[in-house]
Amino acid sequence: MDSFTLPYFNVDSFPEYHCPTCGKGILENIEHHLIEDAETKNSKEHPEFGHEWIKYVIQAKLQCNRSKCKEAVLMIGNGYIEEYYDQENYLENHEYIANCKPKYFLPSLKMINISSYVPDDVRNALEQSFSLFFADFDSCGNKIRASLEILLDSKEIPAGKLHRRIENIENIENIDAELEKVKKLLMAIKWLGNAGSHGNEALNQNDLIKAYKIINVVLDIMFKPVDDLTEINSIADSLIETYS
Repeated sequence: MDSFTLPYFNVDSFPEYHCPTCGKGILENIEHHLIEDAETKNSKEHPEFGHEWIKYVIQAKLQCNRSKCKEAVLMIGNGYIEEYYDQENYLENHEYIANCKPKYFLPSLKMINISSYVPDDVRNALEQSFSLFFADFDSCGNKIRASLEILLDSKEIPAGKLHRRIENIENIENIDAELEKVKKLLMAIKWLGNAGSHGNEALNQNDLIKAYKIINVVLDIMFKPVDDLTEINSIADSLIETYS
């Protein structure tokens, strides 16, 4: 997930983003366009105008490098120009580099791989959060929190305020034992989502990465099918009966 949190990167050297469709290939930068923003264009007549004033919007067409996929992905971002100096020939060798920070991908990159056994409504809620990961950290955190509501609905936890739903998990009759194991994890996501709902730029990408790591564990604990042990238990019983 380190590539997701780079502050900026050179447009000629994209991070290794995995294809959101096949999940196996790496997205390659097929072509990109840098478009100067209005402030930059209107500042060019200023006597002190220099490269450090340049800001732009980037449009990039990416493509999965896996021959069986070749998915096309569009990226929108913004960036600036940085002057780079060769350390050995500081005065002679320098160049201008366009740095970029992504805002949106279409289709959205997958922050985590959601297994097929996760209910579709939970999957859909989480995938909505993926689209906001680069653009709006608070809203993304809020979407992750919203997925908890749907997750608890899927386990038939009685409706109510999220905090109380989580707090009272162990008091519910015939509750799934796995839910009790993740109570602390659910509460951590809940608090993160609450911070995001205030809309005051409380969250950052590292917070979101932590949230996705937690939710990934929660999904495995709550939805991963338990192997059918009927046959192996029968074999064990026969050995016990024979040799005990």
